Amino acid sequence: MKTIGILNGSFRTDGNTAGIVSWVVSRFGHILKQSDEVRILVLDSTTAPLPLGPVMDPKIPALVSPAALKDGKGYASSKTQQWSQIVSSLSFLVVITPQYNHGYPGALKDAFDHLYHEWKGLPFTIFTLGGHGGGRCRVQLRQVLEEGLNMKAVSVGDVEIHLPHEFIRGMARVGSAPADFLLEYEKVVDDALVTITTAVEALVES
Repeated sequence: MKTIGILNGSFRTDGNTAGIVSWVVSRFGHILKQSDEVRILVLDSTTAPLPLGPVMDPKIPALVSPAALKDGKGYASSKTQQWSQIVSSLSFLVVITPQYNHGYPGALKDAFDHLYHEWKGLPFTIFTLGGHGGGRCRVQLRQVLEEGLNMKAVSVGDVEIHLPHEFIRGMARVGSAPADFLLEYEKVVDDALVTITTAVEALVES
């Protein structure tokens, strides 16, 4: 069994990202159908041990990188140990994140900064959302993951979801029922998910 993790990059309440994540999971369902070789694991603020908050584990002092810890059991914090175990179980990571003030959320960076070896070599791709689609956020985050954590970027095209004005400045939110504007993104998202699924299924066969 291979696991595709979907990491919700926003830990804010009453936002749009959780609804986008639910929609992507439903699109994955159409593609995976009844596959018994690949499963989806959503990682968000309702998934223990998230949110982790700032790096406070005494085994990771401010001037010592977590790269020095190669065994998840070496972390002093039980939350960090649990996070290490979850990340180590992943075969692929899809990050779905909003763009805040031309960047990615700080809580998302904290989630990555708690670990190092667990991320190293893990294939990933990034979906973004925002008033302008989140392109700046995607470029910045890819640099952190690919160059900083030595993760493996998988090209699936730029999945950038432009949120209508009322979903940013107004009270409208993407909920459990997908918003109509998402229909125009079905093809680009489905194409990306097929690429991801094919890559993960290849791992099953190898």
